[in-house]
Amino acid sequence: MLIFRQGVLIGALVTAVDAVSFYVFFRDAFILREGIKSYIPQIAREPHFGVYTRIAHSQIDKNGVGVFAIIDIPEGTSIFFGDTDELLWKDERELSQLLPEIRRLYDDFCIIQNNKYGCPRNFNQLTVAWYLNHSEYPNVTCNKDFNFVAKKEIRKGDELTVDYRTYNTFVELPRYIMKES
Repeated sequence: MLIFRQGVLIGALVTAVDAVSFYVFFRDAFILREGIKSYIPQIAREPHFGVYTRIAHSQIDKNGVGVFAIIDIPEGTSIFFGDTDELLWKDERELSQLLPEIRRLYDDFCIIQNNKYGCPRNFNQLTVAWYLNHSEYPNVTCNKDFNFVAKKEIRKGDELTVDYRTYNTFVELPRYIMKES
C-alpha cells in the first residue's frame, strides 16, 4: 500500500514538473519569437516582402494564365519567398477512384515522380509558383527542394517559365507544350 502511495505521489510530482517545464518552454519560445521580431526590419514583416510576381493571362498558354515579373528579378533570386509548405505525396493508385474533374486537379497541378503526385495540402492553397508555364528555354530553374530560382535576370513584365522536365514526369504533356515542341 505504501509503495502504491509513493508511486502516485511520484507520478503526481513528475506530472507537475512536466507541466511547469511545458509552460516555461512555451513562455520562453513566445518571448524569443517576440524578441526576434524587434530585430527583423519592418519591411520584412510586410505582406509584399519578397513578392516579385503576379498571375496574368499567359502569352505561352493562350487559354490560360502564367506568372509575370512585377519588378526586375536579379539572376539567382529565390522567387517565391515564404512559399515553404511541404508537398503532400499521393500514390497514383489512390487517385483512380476520384471524380474526373477532381482527378484533373492532380494531373494539371501536381509534380509527378515515380507514380507519386506531389501536391499542396489542399488545392485551395495553390500559390503563384504552381502557375509557372513550361518552356524549353526557361528563365527559372527548380532545385531539388522544389524552390524556384531566377536562372538569369528577368525583366519587369516578362513571363516566368521553367522546364517541367527537370523536376517532373508526365502521364500526358499539357497541350500547349506539345505545340511548342
